[in-house]
Amino acid sequence: MGCDSIAHVLLLLLLLSGACLCSKDESSATQILSSAMKDRDWLVSIRRKIHENPELRFEEYNNSALIRRELDKLGISYTHPLAKTGIVAEIGNGSGPVVALRADMDALPLQVPIAAAHLNRIRSPRQPSVIEMQAAVNRCNAYFDRTEEDYLLPAVVNDGDLHEHVMKVGKLMLGPEKVQVATMAMASEDFAFYQEVVPGVMISVGIRNEEVGSVHSPHSPHFFLDEDVLPIGAAFHTAFAEMYLDEHQNPIGHKIDLFDHYVN
Repeated sequence: MGCDSIAHVLLLLLLLSGACLCSKDESSATQILSSAMKDRDWLVSIRRKIHENPELRFEEYNNSALIRRELDKLGISYTHPLAKTGIVAEIGNGSGPVVALRADMDALPLQVPIAAAHLNRIRSPRQPSVIEMQAAVNRCNAYFDRTEEDYLLPAVVNDGDLHEHVMKVGKLMLGPEKVQVATMAMASEDFAFYQEVVPGVMISVGIRNEEVGSVHSPHSPHFFLDEDVLPIGAAFHTAFAEMYLDEHQNPIGHKIDLFDHYVN
């Protein structure tokens, strides 16, 4: 869900633009998490604004404007547009080391049946890419033919060193028992194109909470987010970036993606 990942990165930028907490010890990681918790309400409000007004890829004009307004309030410089609606925000002087965090804000063409105060106010058209899934939800079959324009994505393969960094930061912040190696999946993700150019790592932030109904996949029309996880994801982004920059004082850049997803 793109709206969740962009909210994570917005809070990351807020935390990084304030006092530096550069340190490798456990107290620094927990301090970052504590700071993120204080901004939970703001983080949830941004996520809900994007969720209320879903826009398909390359059509996120309103939500792109929302993100730019928030960046302006934070005094963070950025480049726009990239790929029509994209934004690249920057903190620092541009010299190495470099950490890049990707967040998407496009919506999936799903009809959400959940009753909530911040439901989608704009209904997105259905697309062939989700027709089969929608049919399965309703216990029927549907088919569509691929065109010559369809293509297969390369595999997402995490960089070994960045994987170890993820494990270390996660254990410091959340405890060893809450950091798990994910099961390999056949799903595709265009983050793989980034990884063909620079080292990268893609993670999942666990959101399962049966008490609030947060039990479905993000690509399910029944998906419901436990919003208490947003500060955790944002804090992890921040600790990941700060600790990486603190440990790699050289001009080698890495492309990193911390993508909020689900863990059963």
